[in-house]
Amino acid sequence: MDSVWFVGVEEGLGKATSKDAIENLGESGSFERIMDLRDAHHKRLRERGQLIDFDAKPPYTPVWQWIAKVMCASSGNDWREYVRCRLGRSDGETFLTESSPIPAGNAADNTWMEAFQALDDDLTEKLERRKTRLLELLDEKHPRMVICYGNREQRARELERYFGLEWTAARAGILTGSRRACPFLLLPFFCCGQMSQSVIEELRKLGLLPGQARATKSRNLKL
Repeated sequence: MDSVWFVGVEEGLGKATSKDAIENLGESGSFERIMDLRDAHHKRLRERGQLIDFDAKPPYTPVWQWIAKVMCASSGNDWREYVRCRLGRSDGETFLTESSPIPAGNAADNTWMEAFQALDDDLTEKLERRKTRLLELLDEKHPRMVICYGNREQRARELERYFGLEWTAARAGILTGSRRACPFLLLPFFCCGQMSQSVIEELRKLGLLPGQARATKSRNLKL
């Protein structure tokens, strides 16, 4: 899997209503361990009360937008077309996952985590097994680059422990690290106005864009 991995904090809820979120979580229980992003969403998951039709109107969440913009920055390709046709695809070049699969509306939202903990006494053990599987997959597939987002001090320390690495500041808002020769980046959160085009330009100047470092493949790891 000669790919670029993108690792978020947790599964976002996007524009899903509470009812959508419940139905989406039920549907995701049938997912394979690794899923093509389009297949996982198209006519399976809901947004604003409607089934997502990836062919007619794929979701353009801020996180997906910034991932696509990072991937297209060195090629000049249209990021919207990238989201529609290439993002997280089984034959593509991006793999999307989160350090936690438990969804949250924002960083302070513990609603779903508390609900899962109340329903499943083995949740902590399952989350640890998922982490182990993800690290095994990382070491097995040797991605060309891993890009984490959510550059805050606590998040940085958590990722250091999670992946067993140490961050070095390359520029303001850009940290670099490595695990077994795989290069890592930690960038600002891809939402809420924290990420910007200027960060992409800094990555270009530093020669750290995936296209500059040659990249390639994709999908999603569930609990």
